[in-house]
Amino acid sequence: MVNIDCLFLGYRRFYIEKEDIAGVADCLLNHGISAKISEDGSFALPLRRASGARRALAAFPGVRVSEPLGVPGFFFRYRRRYGIFAALLFVLTFAFFTGGRVWDIRVEGEGELSDAYVTEALADAGLTPGVRFSDLD
Repeated sequence: MVNIDCLFLGYRRFYIEKEDIAGVADCLLNHGISAKISEDGSFALPLRRASGARRALAAFPGVRVSEPLGVPGFFFRYRRRYGIFAALLFVLTFAFFTGGRVWDIRVEGEGELSDAYVTEALADAGLTPGVRFSDLD
């Protein structure tokens, strides 16, 4: 399980052999790095601590380190795929400009007033489809 801050700031996953778990845990503690090592011999560290752990674990040849994971890893992996970033920019811009508008007006009621009368009264007050919420009183 990865903490939410590691997900946004990035992390690396370390894989070690089961017979080296005790030695790796001792080595990490000697270097002031705390990590929760799972039963299968893997643990995750934030990117800011991963380089220090890599140097500390250089004596263990069976240690494998993953590529950067999380949001920074995503941007690193797809850095040359400009279409993804263009689509993301388009969607965010579209959501920003269309999120503050009235899209549809539906009138449902008991029947004392007709739907047309209520819709006309709303239009007189300035509430029509396409108007921005900030333009309403």
